[in-house]
Amino acid sequence: MEEHTQINTDYDLESEYKPDPLIPQGNFLGSLTGVSYNPENYGLTFIVTLADNGGYMSDGETLIDGGRVFKQVWFPRPGDENVQTKDGKKTKRQSKINMLKEFADTMELDMGTKEKLQTALENGDWIGIPVVVTVNIEFSEFRQGTINTVTKMVRRKD
Repeated sequence: MEEHTQINTDYDLESEYKPDPLIPQGNFLGSLTGVSYNPENYGLTFIVTLADNGGYMSDGETLIDGGRVFKQVWFPRPGDENVQTKDGKKTKRQSKINMLKEFADTMELDMGTKEKLQTALENGDWIGIPVVVTVNIEFSEFRQGTINTVTKMVRRKD
C-alpha cells in the first residue's frame, strides 16, 4: 500500500474562485512598459500599461488604470515564403512583412532591419512611448476562457 503525504494547504474552490476581471471593449490610453522578442514563435510582445482612463474592469473592483495588455507582432518564419495566405494573394512571408511595415509606420518605430530591432530592444528605446490600444474580448481555446486581446495599437500624440 502506498503511503500518502499530508496536504498542508487550505482552500475552498467554490467560495474562493474569482474569474479574472476583463477590461471592457474599447480604446484605452497607455504607455509601453516592456518589449520582448520571442524566438520560439518569431514574434515581439509589447506590454502596455494603461493609464488616465478611469473606470473599472468587469468585476467592478479592479481599476482599468494600472492594468496591462499585450500586443503581438509577428516576423516571417523560415518556409513562410513557400506558403500562400488563405486568400491566395501573397505568401505568408509577404503578408507578415506588410503587416510589420504598417505597424512600424503607425507606431513610428524603426524596425527596418534585425540589427535596428536588436539595438532598440537592447537600449529600451521604445519604453515609455504613449499609445492608444483597442482592446477586445475574445474566447481563447488555449486558456478555455474569455480574455482581453489588443487588436490595434497606435502611437499617441500628446
